[in-house]
Amino acid sequence: MGNTENIPNDPSASTQSGSGVGVPRLVRDYFDEDGSPKKCPKCDSTKITEKILGVVDVFQGMGPTCEAEYYCECGECVGFWAYGSWHPEVMREFIANS
Repeated sequence: MGNTENIPNDPSASTQSGSGVGVPRLVRDYFDEDGSPKKCPKCDSTKITEKILGVVDVFQGMGPTCEAEYYCECGECVGFWAYGSWHPEVMREFIANS
């Protein structure tokens, strides 16, 4: 039980990506803990805009947002939010390609 240095599921472990930088560090640099984007993985810009895909149909179509994509000024999709949470697909793709 004593040695816990090399536990593979440890989120603080510095698993190396192709760039030689630990994946957890890459994730922290580009995404908040809840999965929301901080900056673009493609160009490092922090200028992110929201594109609303769907709203709850109340108040004549002016209800709360239920789905939205987030884009960098370079055109890269940097996040997808739906029904109260950030979806991890964008982060997974980023990790796979780094």
